[in-house]
Amino acid sequence: MRYFSERERGECSRTSDDIGEGAWGGIQALIKSRVEDGSFGKTYPEKCPDGTVPCGTDEKSLEQAVRAEIPAFTDPPWQGGYLDVPSNLDILDLIEFAWRTIGKPIKIDYHGYWQHHHFRFDVDSGREEFREAVNTIFRRNGLVYELQEDGQIERMAPLL
Repeated sequence: MRYFSERERGECSRTSDDIGEGAWGGIQALIKSRVEDGSFGKTYPEKCPDGTVPCGTDEKSLEQAVRAEIPAFTDPPWQGGYLDVPSNLDILDLIEFAWRTIGKPIKIDYHGYWQHHHFRFDVDSGREEFREAVNTIFRRNGLVYELQEDGQIERMAPLL
């Protein structure tokens, strides 16, 4: 979906390759919302205490996996503990990691005793929704990056 301002004036020029504070904050918020809604539970499941059904995201396992694959993130990047914006390469790696491990949680039933839902996951829908959200952040911030359908980020303009 395009915003009103984009329909009226057109999109802003996508000429920047520097992910600034605003775009980084948006990426953090996006990943945090997906952690909280259980979207990473397909790959890093929090299991119901009564069985083996996923009921959310095992945040500690997710954190350890991010740290193992992107060592610059010594704290969970979705918790906002970063005073400075990480490097572009680390942020772009994080986005590709998130795309690879995400799925849309589908509620299959409610567990009254533990007061949580059990989930199954639609990986394709989860990836597409995440991709659209990331690309909106890139577009709105004039960034030269695009998250492709295969989960890889491509630069849309040559290095200056």
